[in-house]
Amino acid sequence: MIERARADTTDPRVTYEVADAAAWRAPERPDVIVSNAMFQWVGRHIELLPGIADGAARAFAFQVPGNQDAPSHALLAATATEFGVTDFRRVDVREPVEYLAALQRPGWTVDVWESTYLHVLQGPDAVYEWISGTGARPVLARLDGAEREEFIARYKAELNIAYPPQDFGTVLPFRRILAVATRDQESSA
Repeated sequence: MIERARADTTDPRVTYEVADAAAWRAPERPDVIVSNAMFQWVGRHIELLPGIADGAARAFAFQVPGNQDAPSHALLAATATEFGVTDFRRVDVREPVEYLAALQRPGWTVDVWESTYLHVLQGPDAVYEWISGTGARPVLARLDGAEREEFIARYKAELNIAYPPQDFGTVLPFRRILAVATRDQESSA
């Protein structure tokens, strides 16, 4: 993804790098730091957020998926357990109020909210196709051969019950938690 982003970006002010998110700090103080759907994979990320925000001259914004309790993920965990996979990496997502508490401090104005997007997915096994590229990857990586195929068939069947296809597509409600922390004007110098 990074190589593709670099190839698609001609703005010299935009940079991309591969780094350990838990240890990363901006090399310079950019105006804005933005993260899209990354922090859920970083253990104890809530402790890192104030330091990352401090690296921005004006604002820090991020979003994380808040669907860890949705049927897609509950069924993933239940089906994985049936196949003996219980120690896969789960995402670490907190409730909006926890993000607010982590970022709210003197010199900052913080807005945190959640929204549920209704993704309308197309094709057979649409929800499986969506989640197999993200949340299901840690489980899929633990299975192979016939066991993997059996898991996929069972998981697809459960997802198709939880998210029945409609004439217009399959609706996947997707909760997102969004946060924007901006420095107060007198604090940005």
